[in-house]
Amino acid sequence: MTAYNDFVAIPPTIDPPPLPITSLVLIEWDDATQPSHGWQAPDDIDPTPAICRSVGWIIHRDDRAITLATTKCSHGDEVMGAMCIPLGTVRSVKVLSSI
Repeated sequence: MTAYNDFVAIPPTIDPPPLPITSLVLIEWDDATQPSHGWQAPDDIDPTPAICRSVGWIIHRDDRAITLATTKCSHGDEVMGAMCIPLGTVRSVKVLSSI
């Protein structure tokens, strides 16, 4: 049996997209689900992750994740509604505008 401290880090499956930090993007990504409620046979459980779509401005990216802000303020550099999406879950990134 594997102990919790024996888990191996899995590298991200895609490289960070070469996008300017100010890009307004639509990201499609896989999210975890809880497909069962109570006891069920394994064959009765839908193993499909949820596909999510998020829109926002890229405020940070690195080799592990892209962070979006859903709201930008015209009074300075403040943002709101930040969301960090792990790169390993990203299906696609579509640039909507680069502002």
